Amino acid sequence: MPITVIGPQPLACEARDLIQQIITSKRARTTQRVRDIPPHVVPFVKARYSAFVEAADGGDVELSLKSVQREVTVSGDREVVLRVIEAIKSTIAAVTASLTSVKIQLPKRQHRLLIGNAVGEILASSKCVVTVPPTEDASEEIVIWGQAEDLGNGVTAVMTRANSQYIHEFRLPGPIALSRQLLTYIHHTGYARTLAAANPAVSIFTPELSAKSNASVLNVDLIGEKALVDAAVRQVSELMGKLIGATKDVPVDWLVHKVIQGKHAKRYSPFFPRHPHLIHFSRCRIRQLHESHNVLLFFPPESEEQSSVLLVYDPTSPSASPSPVEKAKNVEEAEKELIKWAKDAADVKSQVIAVEKKWHSAVIGKGGTTLNA
Repeated sequence: MPITVIGPQPLACEARDLIQQIITSKRARTTQRVRDIPPHVVPFVKARYSAFVEAADGGDVELSLKSVQREVTVSGDREVVLRVIEAIKSTIAAVTASLTSVKIQLPKRQHRLLIGNAVGEILASSKCVVTVPPTEDASEEIVIWGQAEDLGNGVTAVMTRANSQYIHEFRLPGPIALSRQLLTYIHHTGYARTLAAANPAVSIFTPELSAKSNASVLNVDLIGEKALVDAAVRQVSELMGKLIGATKDVPVDWLVHKVIQGKHAKRYSPFFPRHPHLIHFSRCRIRQLHESHNVLLFFPPESEEQSSVLLVYDPTSPSASPSPVEKAKNVEEAEKELIKWAKDAADVKSQVIAVEKKWHSAVIGKGGTTLNA
């Protein structure tokens, strides 16, 4: 793999020598991975971490298990890494060969209680592992894995956990087109985090945005003690009431979304630093749109190539009106402005300039300063 060093010759030579020193020092070390571990085996591997450390026999080694990616990474002295990798592979083979399974049906909402920390707790109490289908999968079938003699305890532990808390499925108001708009608002404003902060004893689960296009029903699941969940449900209901009649999808060619954002917005609002698709800007025309009409604009991710922009009459603003007529009027005025911006942007042309890749960083500049200038 060639490495190119660019700079004044004396400094480039010095950098080359430093790189060679690093390569020389690292040759005695290595990094190896065990990938594609079966999902039901991952928790068993995680539980045997101490055994893998013992296999290193005091050697210099670092272990990292990524449960989601289903892989273990081992770095350190070459001989030690090889020993640990062999121990991991042997464990996976032995566990896989010894496990059997039982399948049971559970309502989809109870699957929420069988993921995350629950997997480790069930394993610790019953020596069994439970796997559930992805949230977007309609299947209600779960699988319990373990030694044949442990499966009875495994089923008991799973059912105890599944029935340990009250679960409320809050269906987002329909029709489905409206439900999708409400889900978009919930995601991009981080409302689930806000609600969880106000109700720390209640767990909040919302559907992924990627699931909204195929779903016929969208639910927000709230889990905890019934009295606490009921209080959180009232807050969600109150928000939904404020959002009814306050949302609208406006058709705008996705190719001009970036142009509109760049032309009418100078920088992101500091109030929403983690939500780049929530276009609520300060010192710009889009911010003025919010100030004059109390309307927020939500642009979809460019990768979706979705030719629409969601307008929402901001329910959190102190000046927000409860009148459906007032909401609709302001959304309509904001829609006119957005359509005008889209027409202006439609005349924008683009041109490709060929520049050697090695100079791209220089053209862009630190933090984009040169390109912006």
